[in-house]
Amino acid sequence: MNIQEQTNPQPEAEQSRYVLAVKRAERGKEPSDWQNIVATTEGVSVVGDSNANILVIEATPEAISLLEKSLGKVCHIERQIIFRTGLEGTLPPLPEQ
Repeated sequence: MNIQEQTNPQPEAEQSRYVLAVKRAERGKEPSDWQNIVATTEGVSVVGDSNANILVIEATPEAISLLEKSLGKVCHIERQIIFRTGLEGTLPPLPEQ
């Protein structure tokens, strides 16, 4: 099963982007299928690269509450901050050298 293809969105609820990471002190203690648990939680869509210890998702507040209850002891669950300047696409190209 490919984690990247897992999605269980709730279209009526607004989703935000989160990063889940296994806490260093808990590595090796997390459930072996923790990424599958996340990916199959209702209201979660896996949207970013994952590795053994990190997963990027979009999720509803309700889904995050469920994940905090089920994996909060072994994972950090943090909202991802996306910085936008408002200048994207408005700067002239760099001169050729």
